[in-house]
This record gives sequence, C-alpha cells and structure tokens, in this order.
Amino acid sequence: MPSFLPVDGNVVAYSVLISIMLGTTVFSKSYTIEDAVFPLAMSFYVGFGFNALLDARVAGLDKALLALCIVWATDSGAYLVGTKYGKRKLAPTVSPNKTLEGALGGILGAILVTIIFMIFDSTVALPYGIYKMSVFAIFFSIAGQFGDLLGSSIKRHFGVKDSGKFIPGHGGVLDRFDSMLIVFPIMHLFGLF
Repeated sequence: MPSFLPVDGNVVAYSVLISIMLGTTVFSKSYTIEDAVFPLAMSFYVGFGFNALLDARVAGLDKALLALCIVWATDSGAYLVGTKYGKRKLAPTVSPNKTLEGALGGILGAILVTIIFMIFDSTVALPYGIYKMSVFAIFFSIAGQFGDLLGSSIKRHFGVKDSGKFIPGHGGVLDRFDSMLIVFPIMHLFGLF
C-alpha cells in the first residue's frame, strides 16, 4: 500500500518529537536544552534498537536468533573468562566488575557461537562467508558490550541499580535488552537484515 507521505512515518514522528522537546526550552526558564536532549537521545536509543529488532524478525527468525546468540555468548563468555582471569578493570566508574579479560572472553564467545551457528545454518549470513561473519561477530560483540556499559552508565547517572521491576531478579526490561538495542541496529547497518 503506497504511503501519502514523502518520507517514512518514523522520520515524521521523530521530527515532531524533536520540535516539541526543543521548542519547549525556548519558552521555559526551568526546562533546559540538557533536559530536552536526554529524552530525545533515549527515544532514539530505544526506538531504533527495537525497530531494528523487528526488522530482524521480518528478515528471518534465523537472523534474529543469531543476533540473540551473539549477545548471549558475549555475556556468558565475558562472565566466565572475567570471573576466572579478570584482572584489569574495563570501566571501573561505570561497571566495576567488568574486566578487559572478560571483554576479550566475550568476543571469543561471540566468534565461537557465530561459527557454530553457521555450521548448522550457512544461509543465515549470505552473501558473507564464515570468515567475514567471524570478523563481524567481533564488531557485534564489542557493540553489545558497549550497550551493556551504556545501560550501566544511564542507571549510575540516575542512582538506580535496576532499570525497572518488570522482570524480577533481572534488573528490568532495559537491563535485558541494553546490549541488543545497540547490536540489532549495527547488524542492520551491516546488511544482515
């Protein structure tokens, strides 16, 4: 069905949101640019992340599952290697338990799960081969770890331990998706969906 808009509806929605948020700062003495920028940045972060997640599902369940497996393998590899061998702190002011060794373990976990995934489903990464996908997995793993640190930084900024209470024992919905909100758009950028 053709659209009557010359641009995507998301562009229009974000343009209206930006205009309202920034326009409010012009007429308010108590609502500053800083007050407006944070909700805008968060709407882009969450909005584009979940939009890319939906795009992944439309492109194929196998691609969405690969992205999830990369994130989970990164988290697991980082935890296992970091707890056993971790010495050098990665970002002590944001997340004091994360280590450089753990981050490298996360990257290795992502590469390993990508190779295993492609052995069982070689069509998931067409036209890329196993070598390129392994290199991509490094980028996706780093992006996922950055997303995790970004989520921790946001919580630390607001002085909260969890992003919500919807998922008891797991820190909230954003704590479960912080890595994915970065990885899915980057996988989309790489043309995987």
